[in-house]
Amino acid sequence: MAGLSAEPVNTCSIGFDDPAFNESAFAQTVADRYHTNHRLEIVKSDDFDLIDTLARLYDEPYADSSAIPTYRVCQLARKHVTVALSGMAVTNHWAATAATACT
Repeated sequence: MAGLSAEPVNTCSIGFDDPAFNESAFAQTVADRYHTNHRLEIVKSDDFDLIDTLARLYDEPYADSSAIPTYRVCQLARKHVTVALSGMAVTNHWAATAATACT
């Protein structure tokens, strides 16, 4: 995508204040490699302000540990773009494509 665009592609990632879980350096490496317009925000390990919001949005019991950082990265992306592709969705797409190709 970056190779086909005249403008830098916008990328966003969430880092964590706990170094054991912070993978933002890897995201920055990819951003540097493809010369993207990269934005990063750090999420605190005790970022529980969203619990009520997420419960209202999902409207059902939901215990995915990625819910808070996923919501935060969507907030970050929305500040700069209208439509976004998630790395998680892309991974799931290619995994399904590979599984179909192998059958």
